[in-house]
Amino acid sequence: MLGSYRLLLSLLVALSHAGVSIAGVNPGICAVISFYLLSGQSTSLLIRYSYMGQERIVPFYVDRLLRLFPQFLLYSLLAGIVLITVSVSSPYTIAFTPMKVFLNLLMLPQGYLFAHTLEGAQLLPQSWALGLQLSFYLAVPWLLLWFPGPQLYLTGLASMAVFLLAYVGLVNTDAVGYRLLPGTFFMFLAGMAFADDRLFARRYRIAVLAFALLLCGGMLLDPRLHGLPFNREVLLGLVLGILVISAIRNTRSGSLDRACGALAYGVFLNHVLLIWILQTFSGEESLPGPWLLLLLAASLVLAWCSYVGLERPLDQWRRARRRRLAPAS
Repeated sequence: MLGSYRLLLSLLVALSHAGVSIAGVNPGICAVISFYLLSGQSTSLLIRYSYMGQERIVPFYVDRLLRLFPQFLLYSLLAGIVLITVSVSSPYTIAFTPMKVFLNLLMLPQGYLFAHTLEGAQLLPQSWALGLQLSFYLAVPWLLLWFPGPQLYLTGLASMAVFLLAYVGLVNTDAVGYRLLPGTFFMFLAGMAFADDRLFARRYRIAVLAFALLLCGGMLLDPRLHGLPFNREVLLGLVLGILVISAIRNTRSGSLDRACGALAYGVFLNHVLLIWILQTFSGEESLPGPWLLLLLAASLVLAWCSYVGLERPLDQWRRARRRRLAPAS
């Protein structure tokens, strides 16, 4: 069911960018935290089975670039066409320059928006999360080499400490506690622990869940903590993500589940440019119900087209490339 869960998360992100909230909570932020967990799990499995060893770090990077960039570049191009042909009113699209377009296409700079490098110039505003993901990919194979045992999970304690600084507002809560790797690495690491059945990994998952529940309790006692940007969504997403993935991670994946998982990345990438188009035609900034249904339907159809036409052939090639490698030690 992990593929279906990924698609559900992408749809929640799309709805949040269309102005939908649930009981005052932004569902997209909660969904992104689950993406961190799933990314940690899948990346750890991929490295352990195919890319473990210093000589395989570069092949791992190539594999991940081929996974992230083809659809990303396609939808960046489509977003550029939309911005040229449709009158879009958005704070993300008011300060483009050729250099900022180039930085958009590199993906990694989008994970560091708080440096103001791309302020007001984002082809795919949601792609800051891909910049963070790419930062994680750059770091994780080295960490698995340097800390093959329980020491790996001790690094999560340092990340928790950084997150605590953001949680209480001593550093920028939004940037450090939600968008940058030092404050979110312990979440990726919790996902990695789902791919590791050793006792210390299981204990780490429990420790992160207890940590998140404890901080949720802190927000109930101190309204100031509750009011800091995204504290409640991040912690709610962390608690729900750990519980859901714990429940479904060993379930069998059928053809429908795999098809849902195949659509998730395209939906994540294409929904904002579709929102821009629908906002222009509807004349509404927050899309009403029928327009939301049209958004989700169009996003799914477009995601299927980009998967079949671009992602699936490359995915088959990547899998064949992995099979040619000897099993990782």
